[in-house]
Amino acid sequence: MTADGGGDDEGESASSEAGEGEDASGEDAGAEDDSAAGEEGPSEKPKAPSAAVAVKRVDANLASENLASGDAKATSQTLQGLTLPDLSNKRTPTPGAIANTLQQVRQRIVSGAGPR
Repeated sequence: MTADGGGDDEGESASSEAGEGEDASGEDAGAEDDSAAGEEGPSEKPKAPSAAVAVKRVDANLASENLASGDAKATSQTLQGLTLPDLSNKRTPTPGAIANTLQQVRQRIVSGAGPR
């Protein structure tokens, strides 16, 4: 045998070794199969429980409460992310005030007056 693991006559050695699970390069052919199987290994092992396994039955009232709570939390987080100005001191205009403002805008457009 030589230092690389092959015999003096590499042709015979490689063919006999290939029959014993090694390919012509002297590497173990089974090792490649094992590494490929190792990649598939995690699919054989149980993973974290799926949503279908972790389902908890609740009644309609609890589901409704959970939904309202989740919506409130999501709305709060969204509003914080938008960094909108604080409008808590502003009053909501009445329908009459909105109609009045729209009428004034219409008159300005018809008269040809430019924007303020």
